[in-house]
Amino acid sequence: MQLGNGFLMQPFLFDVHHENSSGKALVLTPDCQKNWILHGNSCYLLSTQKSAWSFAVNVCRIYGGTLAVVNSVEENKFLNQTILQKTGGSTNESYWLDGTDFESEGTWKWSSTKQEMAYKNFYPGQPDDQSGNEDCLAISTAHDGQWADMHCYEKLFSICEK
Repeated sequence: MQLGNGFLMQPFLFDVHHENSSGKALVLTPDCQKNWILHGNSCYLLSTQKSAWSFAVNVCRIYGGTLAVVNSVEENKFLNQTILQKTGGSTNESYWLDGTDFESEGTWKWSSTKQEMAYKNFYPGQPDDQSGNEDCLAISTAHDGQWADMHCYEKLFSICEK
């Protein structure tokens, strides 16, 4: 189902591995749909159209996910490489992530969980809240996958995760 603004609605399935003869527990692993990319225990979707942060949040919710929550260096590298592959190596792209400092300036949390970020990857001089109200988080290929705070109304690509 086409949602517009560069997103396609796809159901999310799981592949259940049954108990084997040794009696080991069932393993539940994601089975990503078309256009979604599996990494670890999550599936990711990169938008094809730019939008404001709040619109991207709502589209990801429609899919049953959130904007991407980055918990490790390894996950951040994966997302940066995925963006580079999708854009043909363009080093001038930014994508919305789930982070925000709406509640308290300078205290960055994941909007979907309200948890403070355990892992951060801001590039030098960031976050800077330049011109005030830069309260939304983006990953940038211009800075090798490092992050910047951005005005939430700016139109950027986005990454959904589920």
